[in-house]
Amino acid sequence: MLPTLELSDIRLRPWRSEDASSLHRAIQDPDTVRWMAIELPYTLDDAERFIAGTDEAWARRNAAHLAIADREDGLVGYIGVLSVEDGMRVVEIGYWVAPDNRGRGVASQALQGVVEWIRDELGPDRIELGMLAGNDASRRVAEKAGFQLDRTEESGKLLDGEPVDEWIFLLP
Repeated sequence: MLPTLELSDIRLRPWRSEDASSLHRAIQDPDTVRWMAIELPYTLDDAERFIAGTDEAWARRNAAHLAIADREDGLVGYIGVLSVEDGMRVVEIGYWVAPDNRGRGVASQALQGVVEWIRDELGPDRIELGMLAGNDASRRVAEKAGFQLDRTEESGKLLDGEPVDEWIFLLP
């Protein structure tokens, strides 16, 4: 089972079935959908299926999906560590924060916390962070945490109906 990481203002914790309605509501935000290239409609059933698969993904070491929660344990976002190579030797981090919690340092705190945990728990050879090109808010979060832009590559996704690249950052 994934751990709960207590940080100064937030906690990173395993997803719970009771998070499904909050997750569904958060994914309805146009900016979250836009920058995460989420396919719509995203239903409550989709949220429930995602949450139901998180324990298995961790058991197989394919991904560590964590809910970002406030001190009252309400959902404020997501941060995930995805295996790019078998056994999580190379990992990629992705994150989003619900609209009501943006601009408060939540993403920065979550990213710094998960990087520390990754290094201690997994000891990967490389830590990457990917985002759609043009997502300047996420880029600032990445750079604040010490990530450096490594490359730009095709994402295979559309942004405003047009193909968009992905920025890949590395943590030195």
